[in-house]
Amino acid sequence: YMRREAWISAIQRAERVLKELQGTPAEIDALMVLERSYSELGLEELAETPRSILAANPDREPAVLERK
Repeated sequence: YMRREAWISAIQRAERVLKELQGTPAEIDALMVLERSYSELGLEELAETPRSILAANPDREPAVLERK
């Protein structure tokens, strides 16, 4: 979804991952997707939540994506 810039679909998928795969490495990827997607849509206030969670967990590595 991100490659196609389908930000709403990316948000929906990330939210599903967060709901169904809590406590797994995929959780960090989902937070990264949420932060990027909200930012791309200009929703900086919504992007702040996943951004702050990622900042609070610098030792947790994503499963697929590269952390910036």
